[in-house]
Amino acid sequence: MENKGITAIRIEISNHKDYFNLIQIYNQHGFTEDPFCCLLFGVYFFKYNDKERALSSLRRGAYMGVTNSSTFMSTTTIDATGQCLFNLITRFKLSNDDEVIIELTELCYYYLSSCINSMGLSAFDSYNSRAELFHGHRSWALGYKIISKNTDIKHTCEPLIIHDYIKSSLKPNSPHINNESIAINLFKEYMFESNHENISSIDDLLFDGEITHKILFEALEEKYIYEPIDNLKEKITSINFEI
Repeated sequence: MENKGITAIRIEISNHKDYFNLIQIYNQHGFTEDPFCCLLFGVYFFKYNDKERALSSLRRGAYMGVTNSSTFMSTTTIDATGQCLFNLITRFKLSNDDEVIIELTELCYYYLSSCINSMGLSAFDSYNSRAELFHGHRSWALGYKIISKNTDIKHTCEPLIIHDYIKSSLKPNSPHINNESIAINLFKEYMFESNHENISSIDDLLFDGEITHKILFEALEEKYIYEPIDNLKEKITSINFEI
C-alpha cells in the first residue's frame, strides 16, 4: 500500500496553480523518495521551460527507480521509472556515444514493457511512450540496432511501433485515441515502401509486432533483472545531457 503522504504530494504537484506555485512545492518536496513525484516535477518544469530543474528531477527519478529491484516495485513506480527515462531520452540531447544511448534506451524499453505486461491495455501511456521511443527518437535505426543486438530477428521497427500505437488507443479512457490513425498511416507507408508477402492486413503486422516485443522484452529482462544495481546506477549518472 502506498504511503498516503506520497499520494498527497503527487496530488499537490498535479494541482499546482502556476510556475511559482510549482517552485514552492518543489522547494518543499523536491527530494521526496518517489520516482512518480520526480516524473511530475520533470514534466511540468519542462512545460515551463525550466529545463535545469526538469533534467534534475527526471534524472533523480530514473536513478531512484533503477536503484530498487523491479521485482519489489509497484507498477506505478516501474512505469514512472520508464517514463523518467523516456523523457530524458526524448526531451534532451545526449552527447554520449551511440552505445551508451542504446543502453539507456534499452533500459527505458524494459521498464515501460514491465508496466505494460502488468497492466495490459490500461497501460496506454506506456504503450504510447514505447511507440514514440522508436518512432520519434532520433532515428528508427536505433530501434533496429536494439532489436538486432538482442534477438535473432532482422526486421525494422514498424511492426513494434504500429502495434503500440494501436494498443495505446483501445481503452475508452485513453488520451491517445488518435494514435489509431497514426498507426494506419504508418501501416500504409510500410506496405507501400517494401514488398511484404507475409503481411496481408494490419492484424498480421500487429501479431508480428506483439511476438517481437515479447522476444525483445524477454532478452532484456534476462539482461537487466540480474544486473548489479551499481551498473544500472552508473548508466544513469554517466549520461551527459545538454540543456
